[in-house]
Amino acid sequence: MNRIFSTLGFSLWIALVSPMVMAANLKALDVAALPGDRVEVKLSFDGPPPQPKGYTTESPARIALDLPGVASQLANRNLDLGSGNARTATVAEAKDRTRLIVSLTQLAPYSTRVEGNNLFVVVGQGASATAPRPA
Repeated sequence: MNRIFSTLGFSLWIALVSPMVMAANLKALDVAALPGDRVEVKLSFDGPPPQPKGYTTESPARIALDLPGVASQLANRNLDLGSGNARTATVAEAKDRTRLIVSLTQLAPYSTRVEGNNLFVVVGQGASATAPRPA
């Protein structure tokens, strides 16, 4: 009976510690202007990034993406995107997640994709794989 409780206790401990061990660190954030008033934000991690959970707001026009289990190691948390509709990107870390906020002139569709240790966010027309969901 003690062996069963020991096994259950160990399994519970592994389940609680695993998310902390698997956390990725955000190492870099780069931006590239794309044709058609679109912009691509590239987030680079030291391991595979999580699938972001996102939402949008209309006033002010913003895209917010939550990255669970991610710690930011960026030297600067604000980046001027300076490309068409996308104005700024802000990275904020709280508790067990990091949030990317993209400020826009007006609300636009966006899409996300993961390639290796990078997460790409494309903002603008033709990027409607992830439709904006106003909060």
